[in-house]
Amino acid sequence: MKIIGHTDIGSHRKDNQDAFYISPTHNFAVVADGMGGHNGGEVASNAAVTAIRTRLETRDIIPESDVCEELKWAIELANEIVHELGTNELNGMGTTVVVCYLIDNIAYIANVGDSRAYKITADGMEQITSDHSMVNSLLETGKITSNQADMHPQKNVLTRAVGTDRTVDVDTFRASIKKGDCLLLCTDGLTNAISDFEIEQLIRAETTPKTLCELASKRYGKDNITTVIATI
Repeated sequence: MKIIGHTDIGSHRKDNQDAFYISPTHNFAVVADGMGGHNGGEVASNAAVTAIRTRLETRDIIPESDVCEELKWAIELANEIVHELGTNELNGMGTTVVVCYLIDNIAYIANVGDSRAYKITADGMEQITSDHSMVNSLLETGKITSNQADMHPQKNVLTRAVGTDRTVDVDTFRASIKKGDCLLLCTDGLTNAISDFEIEQLIRAETTPKTLCELASKRYGKDNITTVIATI
């Protein structure tokens, strides 16, 4: 198994409010996309990643039956920390989070916000997570089409984020994986710039996270871009 990642500031931003971490001792990775004025987004994403990293790496062995709950607890801890920082220092800041923890042939995934997890297999690419956004809510209820969703002016409005409220609801998923599969974690800086179809083709061609980020920056560039790819 190989896990690599990269983050890019993009061509229009002055700072990078994305953050990611790949554990060298545990098979997990976390990606976050911060939001907030001044440096609030950068503080939020880094604080969340640090909290999740610390929580997960203090557990040497997590029983498979407990992984999803452990991921929820880690994100809930991150929420408490980011919310407290926002209350005391940088009002209104928050961050998305997506975490993937790998044990044997199972990927355990948790998310809040619109940073995504995908699984790429011989049969195609599947989005595992569901965006917590206003536009996705409209899409899921049939009020808009997928084409309208792509062009919607409120596309980036989140319905759920880490740190914006005292408590947070965390979605968890369990996906079977096998040799040859890939898992992709990414912020919306990638998916707003490159279509899912093209992302799939690029990953099948063994495109690196760095190259994916650079391509997204060249195509769009108005946002930070972060990608992590785990090859099973």
